[in-house]
Amino acid sequence: MSAMKKIVIIDDEKRARDSIRSILQQHFNEIEICGEADSVSSGIEVIHEINPDLVLLDIQLKDGTGFSLLNQLTEIHFRTIFITGYENYAIKAIKIDALDYILKPIDPFELITAIKKFLEQEPVITRNIGVKTNLIKNLITGHERVSIKTSDSIFFVEIKSIIRCQSERNYTNIIFDTGKKMLTSKTLRDYELMLEGYGFLRVHQSHLINIRYITKFDKSDGGYFIMTDGFNVPVSQKNKAEILGFLDHIF
Repeated sequence: MSAMKKIVIIDDEKRARDSIRSILQQHFNEIEICGEADSVSSGIEVIHEINPDLVLLDIQLKDGTGFSLLNQLTEIHFRTIFITGYENYAIKAIKIDALDYILKPIDPFELITAIKKFLEQEPVITRNIGVKTNLIKNLITGHERVSIKTSDSIFFVEIKSIIRCQSERNYTNIIFDTGKKMLTSKTLRDYELMLEGYGFLRVHQSHLINIRYITKFDKSDGGYFIMTDGFNVPVSQKNKAEILGFLDHIF
């Protein structure tokens, strides 16, 4: 008989922790919820104490983010399922290395499906800050190309040469590292989907940026990124903490 799988729940909302615990206890006999935490500091303590097989980790915690919690661990020897109230590019990108992510309010079916996926996988071999390494490898390397259709031509350009994409109503302005610009009839959402997994982050309803070209985050005026072309890109206030946590996690 295989050993019970140890699970830790880290979420700053007690109601969410109770809901997760209730769902798991009703549907799984092969797992044991060994600990809970509501902050980065208490989460690190319980992980060190219990040595879990799986951590259900909220993105936004009392004293930081789930990303900052992972960054403070020298080794990661467990699977991670992220929990978040926002579905944005940061979470889709982090899914490259996480087992799964679940949106709040928690759908029991989604949680059950994610746990079944966890139980079907092989045990984790200890990773030395593996999340950060894999994300950088997936998001920043490569020479893939993308097609950009303008009014009179179709261009095939290297993805890494794109600094940012800016919405112009139903059009999108593509800005390159050479200073060149192209106006295309595709929407910003089209390019967000097309460039998913290549290091692009939707930081505002009108802006999609290539994280390679960020030089600075300025906290004044609500917060904005300064890009290598000198342009100031505003950051969505709703998702700012999560976006900054994600960037802090991979750099």
